[in-house]
Amino acid sequence: MISKNDFADIYEEFFPKLYSYIFHRINDCKISEDLVSQVFFKALRNLDKYDESKWQISTWLYTITSNTLIDYYRKDEQYESIEEYENTLIHTDNNRQDIDIEFNISKVAEVLKKLPTRSQEIITLRIFQELSFVEIAKIVWIWESGVKMSFARSIEVIKNSVNLLILFIFLLIG
Repeated sequence: MISKNDFADIYEEFFPKLYSYIFHRINDCKISEDLVSQVFFKALRNLDKYDESKWQISTWLYTITSNTLIDYYRKDEQYESIEEYENTLIHTDNNRQDIDIEFNISKVAEVLKKLPTRSQEIITLRIFQELSFVEIAKIVWIWESGVKMSFARSIEVIKNSVNLLILFIFLLIG
């Protein structure tokens, strides 16, 4: 059982990760901070319900985060679930190579925005949060094989829309 005193360490470890996950989904600093605060408030309030034998703490927190995002999307129907990543992934300095990379990332971001919300979530958790397929399956409440299939199909859509080299650049930068 996790004590409330241990929760401070958990907060320190997971705040940046959960903030990054939320920010990659909504691209708004203030709203991301508010939503992360809600996640930790919900986690602290339900700490007595957390079962270490069923969940890793990271999976439990990402599940709360995912549900918090769903609630946010329901309240704000005019959201863009994945915004253009070039503003969050790279800063250019007028160097031609940087401009080319920014342009390519913009292409990938356009494709990502067209994917279904569930696929966007899986891509974000796998690439940006570096979670395993098992962890993602627990967070999104589908079988691990379903997560793998969705991820593979989403990558295939990206490959078909953007050339393979651009995808590798995107994955390396992410």
